[in-house]
Amino acid sequence: MSEEDALKFPPTTSIDLISDATKSSMELIAASGETKVGDMIRVCITMYDHTGHRKTTGGDILKLYMCNQSQWSTRRGTVVDHNNGTYTGEVEAAWSGQSELVARLEYTREAISAMYRMASLEIFHAVFQEGNVSETTVCHPDLHTLRKYFNYTRVCDMTYENSGMHWYCDTKAYTTVSVARRLDNIKDDEDAVVVIHIYIHLLLYHHSIFERKMRMIRTSVASLLQRNKLAQVVILGPHTFDSYAKFPDLDRDLITTTIKLKLKTSASP
Repeated sequence: MSEEDALKFPPTTSIDLISDATKSSMELIAASGETKVGDMIRVCITMYDHTGHRKTTGGDILKLYMCNQSQWSTRRGTVVDHNNGTYTGEVEAAWSGQSELVARLEYTREAISAMYRMASLEIFHAVFQEGNVSETTVCHPDLHTLRKYFNYTRVCDMTYENSGMHWYCDTKAYTTVSVARRLDNIKDDEDAVVVIHIYIHLLLYHHSIFERKMRMIRTSVASLLQRNKLAQVVILGPHTFDSYAKFPDLDRDLITTTIKLKLKTSASP
């Protein structure tokens, strides 16, 4: 489910309306004949809320696994959301013998919607220093957020200094070091090895900000490699983690999914 679809739903005020894994069901979709190694096993998953009522909307993130504890083996499948409270899962029978099918409710649609609403409020505290005098100011890549949620009326537009990446600060001027500008400053005949480590910070904002930054880096990398045949560029994606302090109930998988989607989108011309 896209962000736009997630935000169509109003904030949930009761846990009773949220999907409950313990009340939901999974049924095997019978296949004709004997299941052999390499065959696909299909299941139908029906979600129910905490009151035991069947869900009529989709958006939950579910995962399906085939497990064999005696062999310490696990095979992950795929799950299709039908947007009506039911899901179809499919996993390959990777080995013979007795195995167990496990479905896991990774995130409810309500949790995902809440994350999208909260992410734009993440801010940077920047330090502006001149001589022995320094002051701390608040910065954000979205001007509307600074004005709406933090009531700032005097804002410095640092977009130009930030190589075209939108960046606004409360009155004091603060410039972030941009990867794109550093690439542009590499000489045409320099035998350079460039390592770009894309960290997690911008994913805490609206994903369009992360995608815009990636497109800028892509343009600068392409320009560098075109004019400098000696340069080599290595890109490391953001590492994953078990949890994040501001979203303790959201573990690494949802963030990783967003990273992969936006990196793939940004790689296209």
